[in-house]
Amino acid sequence: MFMLMPPEGFRYTKGAPDQFKRDDLENAVTREFCGDCGTQLITRRPGLHAIILKAGTLDDPSQFGTAQMAINTSDKQAFNCIPEGLLAFEGLPGA
Repeated sequence: MFMLMPPEGFRYTKGAPDQFKRDDLENAVTREFCGDCGTQLITRRPGLHAIILKAGTLDDPSQFGTAQMAINTSDKQAFNCIPEGLLAFEGLPGA
């Protein structure tokens, strides 16, 4: 799970992340992760004015409400349950 937030509302409070970006892809995303443990923290996607924050990195993700949509459902596994009535897309919205 992840959430989008405006870049202006995001900052690291301690240290700086390591970054990885594939140079063999056009418009590749930049992934930022902890240099000590390797946990992926955020993704920055070109053309998207938002930070893609991994919800599992938050101390208490429940503070931010519930899911608003499910994406890439064409790749879901049998154990992935999408709540009834949740907006769902087989790929990315608008793609």
